Amino acid sequence: MGRRDDADAVLQGLLSRRSERYTSAYGIAIVAAGLGDRDATFSWLDAAYEERAAWLSTSFVDPRWNSWRDAPRFRELMRRMEFAGA
Repeated sequence: MGRRDDADAVLQGLLSRRSERYTSAYGIAIVAAGLGDRDATFSWLDAAYEERAAWLSTSFVDPRWNSWRDAPRFRELMRRMEFAGA
């Protein structure tokens, strides 16, 4: 939404707190996606898969991921999650 500095500050805050307390990899992936960092986004989505993040199950229909769904790495993640049609 044009507030890149704010988003980057949120991301840095999430990353710094991660060592102190649980911070959802899925939430970090959302912020990384908003910043357009594809490699970080997919790394965090993979981490969310590994930690069995409940919100990851909504990614097949969540509109925040509309522009990501055609990416091979996203389709592979959906396949690993055994979503029908992925």
